[in-house]
Formats: sequence, C-alpha cells, structure tokens
Amino acid sequence: MILTDLPNELILETVSFFDSEVDINAFARACKKLYSVLNPSLYRYNVQHHESSALQWAAKLARRATVEHMLHARADLHAGAQTDQDYTLAALRAPKSTIPIDYPIFHYLIKEQGVTAEPDEQEAADRAAIIRLLVKNGADINARGLMLKSALLVSASRANYAVFWPLIENGADINTVDYDGTTVLHAAAAGGCCDAVLQYLITTGGLDVNVRDKEEKTPLHYAAEKAQTSALRFLIKNGGDANAADIYGKLPSHTMGMDLATPRPDASALPAFRVLFTDGGVDINAGNRRGTTVLHLAAKHAWPIALSEAFVIEFGADVNAKNARWKTAADYANEKNARHLLRLLRDHGAGTSHGNHDVEENLEQVFGDGGM
Repeated sequence: MILTDLPNELILETVSFFDSEVDINAFARACKKLYSVLNPSLYRYNVQHHESSALQWAAKLARRATVEHMLHARADLHAGAQTDQDYTLAALRAPKSTIPIDYPIFHYLIKEQGVTAEPDEQEAADRAAIIRLLVKNGADINARGLMLKSALLVSASRANYAVFWPLIENGADINTVDYDGTTVLHAAAAGGCCDAVLQYLITTGGLDVNVRDKEEKTPLHYAAEKAQTSALRFLIKNGGDANAADIYGKLPSHTMGMDLATPRPDASALPAFRVLFTDGGVDINAGNRRGTTVLHLAAKHAWPIALSEAFVIEFGADVNAKNARWKTAADYANEKNARHLLRLLRDHGAGTSHGNHDVEENLEQVFGDGGM
C-alpha cells in the first residue's frame, strides 16, 4: 500500500509525531492529497504548540487567507493584552531575555517594520478586512499592550491611516488613555496626522484640543516635540493654547524638537517655531519654571546657529534675559565656547551675568581685535 492510499485518520496520526511545523509543511507538499489533508492540521499545530504565532505573522504582513485559516483553527485572539501597569513597566525596564514582551493581535497590524501610512489599495483593503474578521470572531479591539497603549493610539502616533480608520469604523474607543495619560489626540499630534484625523478627533470624537496628560502636556506639546508644523497650525487654529505650560512650566516652544530620539531641534524646526510665535502668539521671552527661555536653551544645548539667529533677529529675543540662576544666553554660549553665537549676541547688545569674568574674557578674545 502506498502512502496516499492510507486513510486520512492514519495520515493525521502519523503527522502527530512530527517535531516541527517545517516537517509537517514539507510532508504536506509531497502531493496534492497530503496537502489537502494536512494543511488544516498545520494551523491547528501552530495553535496548540506555538501560541498562535502564525496569526501574529499573518496580521503583520496582511495575509488575509492565513488569518482566516488561523481563526478556523481557533487561534488565541486574546494573547498579549495587558491590564497590569506594573507588568508593563517591568517589561520595559528588564532585559528582553527575562520578560517576554507580547502585543494584542491588532497591534501586529501596525508593528511590522516597513508598513507605511499609505500602503497600496490592496494592502489597505486586506488590513481593513482582517480587522473586521478579528472583531467578528471576538477579538478585543480595545486591548492594550505595553504602557497600556491601544492599537488605535499606536496607529495615530504613526499616522497609519490604513489601520486607524478601520479601527474607528469597527468600534475602537476614541477615549482610550495610556499609562502616561496620553490620549489619541496627543498621539495624532505627535504623529503628524493629517487635518482630517485631527478634525475627526476634535469635532466628531469630542476630544478637548487642550486635553492634558499626567505631566499636564497638551497635544500642542506633543506636536512641538516632533516639530510637526502642520499639526501645530491646525491645533492653534482650532483653539489650542500655545501658551499652556506643563508641570515643569514648559510651553510647547520649550519642547520643540526635543524627545527621547532627538534631544535637540535642528534647523528644520524653524517653521514650527514660526507657527508658535506668530499664529500662537507665544512670547519669545517666556521662561519655564526656572526662567529659561528658548534662547537660553539654544545656547545651553548648542542648537543650530540658524535657530538662534531667527530668535534674535526675526523674533526679537531679549539677549540679556536672565534665568533663575541669573545666567544669560551669553553665559551658556561661553560654556560651550560657541563663538559664532557669542558674536551674534554681542552684535545685538548682549551683556553678561554679574561678575562672570570668564564670559567677559572670552568676549574680549573674540571681539577685542575687531572680531573673528
């Protein structure tokens, strides 16, 4: 008797002794009959022995047919959901090898590297169809992952419209908030979402344009951290308060272009600054809780000279403003030995803080012989 003449039950029993999905797949591809008999068992094997990992893979790559097969094999739709805040913090702080990090199934639709905000029409249709399938089969569309972020919040932070809109259409909670108090509007502002998304969240969703997170940051703060010029303009036009301060007394202008990935802005942030100082009516000389202005920050953290030139020449920053430590921008420029900035400040009337002989000496070295 040849193998293909065996009853299906015996073929399936034989496969139960195989050690891996790779072996089952290779065996199934030997002929059409084996494939028709064994293909369903391949999905069941993944569910039983690999925690439905094929479902996560299929969601990442928008493989609709594979998702359908995995759902038929009763894949676990609730793996990866987090409700424990302590766990989420521990998982982030621990080495990857000590605490496994998993995500709810909807997150895998947006986590794959290379998935863009504007995929082709077929890919977008497949992702939307997968979302509908998952919801229909009981997956929690509002399940939260690390830091208690929902898929809607993550998709907004990445301006991933191919996932964002289908999530909305299938009942995702627009009022979700993560561990840090970040709302979907905060995330959309940071992600530089288009006006249509921001308008929907404010008008249809009813989210407050000046909503605060746990550090009292508004969506304008989030947009500023990423130097999202268009989002800044839209939020201000729709009632965003550009003079709102967080718990550290920082205005959006004090956080411009400064997040964990980019600790200081580059020259491309200038249009975003212009929106805050013109459309938003922000005082260029406004200080944070310690009296530090944007010109202080530019000097202290060696921002590009183009920004300092705009602050002084275009916006009229006070070159002699002192912070709570009685330091001027010239003091910080001296500490960085930033001679171009020192010259700019002196040309526009900068003095030094009282008794700072080092600054006076540096200025004398720079300008005493007629300049550089």
